[in-house]
Parts: sequence; structure tokens; C-alpha cells
Amino acid sequence: MQSNSGPAGSIFLLLLIVLSIIAIAGAKGLKWKFINLGIIIGFMAFGMLIGLLIGGNSAMGGHIAASLMLPIGAVGAGGCIRRNKARAKKEMALP
Repeated sequence: MQSNSGPAGSIFLLLLIVLSIIAIAGAKGLKWKFINLGIIIGFMAFGMLIGLLIGGNSAMGGHIAASLMLPIGAVGAGGCIRRNKARAKKEMALP
């Protein structure tokens, strides 16, 4: 089977991996690491659901779902990183 995804698919996959590592490693405590992992997986599942709804019951639906899963998962990871920074800033401000 030949893949015609081009460089965009590889870039989004690399972006998702890097942002997920930063989000999970940057969390304080095991609880927040698992919460961040769950958020990222949830965003990826949401992207797949949107892709399947757009594509319908065809082979194209699977391709759209896989294509949307990566960037939406990266958005979730970016949100986790931002939330980690907000929690760290809040902890530093407490007396």
C-alpha cells in the first residue's frame, strides 16, 4: 500500500509527539501527567470523530479522520503546556 500523505502528515506527527512529550514531562506530579495524557488522547479521539462524521461511511472517512486526529491532538497538547505554565505561575505567586 502506497502512502501519498506528503510532508504535512510527517510534520503534524512530529509536532504532536514533541508537544505531547513537553506537556506530559512539564506537568508537576503523576496526577497531572495522567490528566494531560487523557486530555491529549481525548482531543485526538475528538479529531477522529469529526473526520468520521465528515467522511461518512466510506474509505475517505478513515483518511479524513486520521488527518484531523494529528493537528487536533497537537492543539490539545499545546493547551496542556499552557495550563502547566499557568499552574506553575499560580504556585509561585502563593506566599
